[in-house]
Amino acid sequence: MIAAEKRGSATGRIRLKHVKSESAEDVQGFIIDMIELGSSIISDGHKSYHTIVEKSYSREAMKKPYSWEDVDGDDDRLLPRVGRVAAHMKRWYLGTYHGGMKIKEVQPYLDEFVFRYNRRTSKSRGLVFHRMVEAAVKSEPNIN
Repeated sequence: MIAAEKRGSATGRIRLKHVKSESAEDVQGFIIDMIELGSSIISDGHKSYHTIVEKSYSREAMKKPYSWEDVDGDDDRLLPRVGRVAAHMKRWYLGTYHGGMKIKEVQPYLDEFVFRYNRRTSKSRGLVFHRMVEAAVKSEPNIN
């Protein structure tokens, strides 16, 4: 799942999580874990989102316009931020790992991409190092 924050006309911070299914339980678990209560969620029309408004979120379901509708190609109804994040992630993954990912280890790859993406505009290299050390200290050990 992909959550992309809207900051004016730009994309802000993102969150990614590998979920087991597209069930309401998994989708809403992602939303509750990653998105601040009371936020406005713009999503597609999938049925897994329907009851999220009961948990203090507002939701607007977008539809992809039909080909005969006169709509700007970057219209928010097309969820362009999510599409761009997915495209960037695909290019990053293929360029960096050349398709060599183990499916049981997807989340660490997603976490690395989120870390890099959210710091893409950072002006301080020292702060990036500080955040990386902080993330390493706070994370649980991965014992296989």
